[in-house]
Amino acid sequence: MEKLSKLSFRTKLILGFVLCGLVPLMVSGGFWWNFVNGTVDEATETRDTVILQSRAEQINSYVGSIERAVRDLAVSSRTREAVDQFSRPFLTAKIDPSSEAAGRHREVMRKFYSETFAAEFKSKTGVDGPIEAYFEKLDDLALAAQYDFIAMNENPLGKKDLMVVPNRPSPYATVHAEYHPEFRKVLLNHSLYDIFIVDTSGRVVYTVFKEADFATSLASGPWSESGLGRAFKASQSISEGTVHFEDFDNYAPSYLAPASFASTPIFADGRRVGALIVQLPLDKITQAVAGRMGLGERGEMILIGSDGRLRADTHRNKETHTVASSFSTTKKLSIQSDAIKRALAGESGELHTASYDGEAVISSYMPIKFGNNTWAILAEVSQAEEWQHVRNQLLVQLGITIGLLLAIGFFAYWLGGKISLQVGGVAERLRVSSEQVAVASNSSASSATELSEAATEQAASLQETMASVEEISAMVSQNAESAVKAKNAVDANLVSANEGVQSVDEMLRSIGEIKTTNDDILAQMETSNKEFGEIVRIISEIGEKTNVINDIVFQTKLLSFNASVEAARAGEHGKGFAVVAEEVGNLAQMSGNAAKEITDMLSESIKRVNGIVEQTRTRVDHLIEVGRDKISMGQSTAQSSKQVLVKLSENATTIASMISEITHASKEQSQGIQEINKAISQLDQVTQQNSAVAQQSSSQAEELNAEADRLKLAVAELVKIVDGELERSQLSTKSKSTDAEKKPRKVVSLPQSKGNKTASIKKVKAVAGSDVVPSGDDSRFEEF
Repeated sequence: MEKLSKLSFRTKLILGFVLCGLVPLMVSGGFWWNFVNGTVDEATETRDTVILQSRAEQINSYVGSIERAVRDLAVSSRTREAVDQFSRPFLTAKIDPSSEAAGRHREVMRKFYSETFAAEFKSKTGVDGPIEAYFEKLDDLALAAQYDFIAMNENPLGKKDLMVVPNRPSPYATVHAEYHPEFRKVLLNHSLYDIFIVDTSGRVVYTVFKEADFATSLASGPWSESGLGRAFKASQSISEGTVHFEDFDNYAPSYLAPASFASTPIFADGRRVGALIVQLPLDKITQAVAGRMGLGERGEMILIGSDGRLRADTHRNKETHTVASSFSTTKKLSIQSDAIKRALAGESGELHTASYDGEAVISSYMPIKFGNNTWAILAEVSQAEEWQHVRNQLLVQLGITIGLLLAIGFFAYWLGGKISLQVGGVAERLRVSSEQVAVASNSSASSATELSEAATEQAASLQETMASVEEISAMVSQNAESAVKAKNAVDANLVSANEGVQSVDEMLRSIGEIKTTNDDILAQMETSNKEFGEIVRIISEIGEKTNVINDIVFQTKLLSFNASVEAARAGEHGKGFAVVAEEVGNLAQMSGNAAKEITDMLSESIKRVNGIVEQTRTRVDHLIEVGRDKISMGQSTAQSSKQVLVKLSENATTIASMISEITHASKEQSQGIQEINKAISQLDQVTQQNSAVAQQSSSQAEELNAEADRLKLAVAELVKIVDGELERSQLSTKSKSTDAEKKPRKVVSLPQSKGNKTASIKKVKAVAGSDVVPSGDDSRFEEF
């Protein structure tokens, strides 16, 4: 530190500039290198993950579209009709194997398989297939159908779908002409390889392309163990709307090309009637991983199935590691790596590892579902390529750093010399100006002391004013509260008055109900009188019947007596009179029964009369009780009306008291305003004194301002030295002109006159040279 303090100003500047440039470059370079080391792998992983997810989404989207298409096609009414229409001719056809037609079909188809199909098979696969074995497994139905739609089809292999109506008419040909154009259009719209309709027995009753699998049996035919056969068997055990995907494998009818099948059952009225199967081409999936963006020159996408065979061609080894080589029947290629094994196990991640061909790569991997199967998809970039970019950037960064260091050193040497020469002169002028500013500042300090005392008196007056204002504020608040209370009391009176009206209405209603009750009592009494009259009439009737009975009894007794006498006199001849006497006895018995009935009737009548009387008494008692309740309610309502009127009187008294309080508060407020007027008067006197002191401070401040201007010039020169060169002669000229501008100013004291405010104001005007004396809150006082 002691050696550093002995260095010249110029040397310090040069060293400072160099360090200021060197340290940021070194720090930024270190941060850049750490950042590159830490983020290359992260960036690569992020980029490869995005690529993988994008390609996986494309594959899943394609598979999802196929799944939806197969499901929709299987549940359509046209497909359900088609499976029935296509199956019926196969079920009803009766072919005699020994017939001439059957023999002709077999000979023609044998020639087709042994010549046309075998030649095409060897041309596309390079091997001789077991063509004879395929042919021997064809039954008579398959031979007849393939005869019409394959052998007799004038279109070449691969374009047999162009024929809609065969040359030989048949029930199947009619159905084919109706449905074939629709299914062919679906196939083209969804870029499918072929569409199959299979009945429940496994018979392929329809295909679009009419290859060697058309009309064969998937239960016992030549293709029962192929991918198509497995897809049909899987469709027999899944529910409606479920789609099964059979992974890619060599398919002989398509000349051992890799083929995948999606199958789903067809139901009609809840019954399984067949299966819909579509053959998927591999090229659509291959296209999904064919992009090169983000992989560099040596990087590549790898798509591989669980069987170790590629589902897309590689980039680094496009001649040897291809889909064709993976599915070759002569030499099957199966590739493996750590990343492939992990992806097929369902893991996702990134590895610095060796690829299948031994190249060091950064491999990002993840599993992908193809229907019910698991594939591995990998994005591999060359480690050498990734770090080559980093090395190139490092060399560029080092070249830039060295160039900047040389430029900073040269610039620091030149600028340090210029600044060291010019700062010395500026520093001297700043010293002189600072001494003069110190003298002016002492004078301003004295004036400021007087201004401070006057300000103290003014502050005291302001405090008194604030106290008065607070009292007024309290009084106003009290008045406001009293006004609110008065309003509440008035509202309460209004509510009480409304309650009184309601009480009176209630009392009137109660009185009306009492009147109604009394009317009901009178009506009930009239009804009771009528019922009693009915009872009297009934009793009268009973009395009349009783008299009749008595007469009959009397006559019967008399007749019985006479009969008895006559029977005794007649002796043997008086037996007739005995009969009469018996009849009379019967009459007597009847009379007794009638007497009993009358007695019962009388008892019943008595009970009825008692019931009516009791019921009438109960109703009357109830009506009387209701009347009492209504009268009691009327009394209660009248009492409530009285209480409401009392509340109204009390509220009126409260309002009168509040009005008195408001009046008293108003008087107090008036006195407070008078105190404010006195305080303002005192504040005006103090303001006059402050004006005089302020004028004196103004003169001194102008001197201080002149010195400040010179100080500003010196600072401006310093800024110009930093921004550009300033000649020494110009600095001298400016310094002299600045000294010439300095003029002495006269300090004038204003007379104080508390008794005559107008005279004081005139004197201030004369001294200040202004027509208007600024007020205490004028903006021109702020600088003092």
